[in-house]
Amino acid sequence: RDDGKFAQVIVPDDQLSLAIGKAGQNARLAARLTDLRIDIKSKTQFAKMLEEMQNENDNPEANVDDNANIAIEENENKEAEQIEEVDKVKEKKATKKKADSKEKEESEKKSKKATKEDELKVEKEKKSKKEDKNENKEETKNETEGTKMEKKTKKKVEEIEIEKKPKKSTKKETKKSSK
Repeated sequence: RDDGKFAQVIVPDDQLSLAIGKAGQNARLAARLTDLRIDIKSKTQFAKMLEEMQNENDNPEANVDDNANIAIEENENKEAEQIEEVDKVKEKKATKKKADSKEKEESEKKSKKATKEDELKVEKEKKSKKEDKNENKEETKNETEGTKMEKKTKKKVEEIEIEKKPKKSTKKETKKSSK
């Protein structure tokens, strides 16, 4: 913006801080929108500047001092702008770092949650297998007991059938009974 485009804005004394804005924000915005270098002054400052300019014309030596002061002021303004830019970059980095940290934290939470869910799933499957195994044991036990009962019942039935059958008589007994 050192192409010579320059605007000087004169505002009422009580409106100077509003025109400049916090940390020069309003002035910078106006400069960007108009593509001009903008110098904002209050009416009092402008009157003083005009008076100094007339004195410069009357006293050429003062002109050199004023030019030096203007150069110093411009350098100070540039330094302030550079500091603001650095602060903005730092703020952006801090915001990005904070967002990245938050994203990483959320990712870790999701991962932990998924791991917990997997652990619960595995535990549930183990419990289910254990229950199935216990059921199988119980069924096997019941089948074994049933088989034992069947054998006992069969044996009893056989014993009863044996008792019901008439005994065969021996030859001697048959002869005795026939006499």
